[in-house]
Amino acid sequence: MTTMNSSIIRDLRIVADRLLAESLNFEIYLFGSTAKGVSNPQDTDVAVIYPEGSLELAHLVAEKYRTLDFSPPIEVIALSQSEQKECDFLSLVEASLLWPLPESKLT
Repeated sequence: MTTMNSSIIRDLRIVADRLLAESLNFEIYLFGSTAKGVSNPQDTDVAVIYPEGSLELAHLVAEKYRTLDFSPPIEVIALSQSEQKECDFLSLVEASLLWPLPESKLT
């Protein structure tokens, strides 16, 4: 993964930590060219997976990501947990978990 991609990933995790600290049923995934380590991706693809009844918070997270001044720009897709389960989007796009980090990776 390139240094630029590592910087983007760090910043995306910081935003999730700030907005979702009390909402651990959310998951944030990275997919597409940035996740694959492409050196000059056209965008950074992020998937927000949210629990039923939390659409408003998912929109807040997506909007915060979209307004970050990143180059390449961030593209966000939000799916409820049931939508994700039904279409298995994360497997189809070979997404990588971005947030929350497993406890073993926090230290």
